[in-house]
Amino acid sequence: MVTHMVMDEFLLHATTFGLAVYLIATRMLKIIPTQVPDPTIRRTLRNLTLFGCFCFGFGYFVWLIDDLACGLLTQTRHVVGVPLAFLFELHGWWHIFTAIGGYVAVALVDLITSGEVHEDPTGDFAWPLGPAAKLIEKLTAPNKKD
Repeated sequence: MVTHMVMDEFLLHATTFGLAVYLIATRMLKIIPTQVPDPTIRRTLRNLTLFGCFCFGFGYFVWLIDDLACGLLTQTRHVVGVPLAFLFELHGWWHIFTAIGGYVAVALVDLITSGEVHEDPTGDFAWPLGPAAKLIEKLTAPNKKD
């Protein structure tokens, strides 16, 4: 962070951020099977981990676009005007998506390292984890034939 701020070195900062997200995600995916005995809850937590990774990844992607196309995005915001200009505030979207990804990481690490995962915890999580878990379950559940 100091290198990024003093030297204004974006590439180093972007690379270390991406690496940190990758390390957290892979570690979480390795810890879940060792700490969660129930296979259904394991699948739910794995899916939430992947959702958090997606949020981080999408936030990272829009952050990179924002850095590369800042001038164009600023012009686009002026052309489209309010209320649609917020869609082109990619730096703001980066903050939103990385905050969601960060919450997922912290909440799941806290839950899994507590050693107390005996029932589905999705109802205890803040938005958007509960709805995301339900949506992912519907999308990934095996087709049930009547």
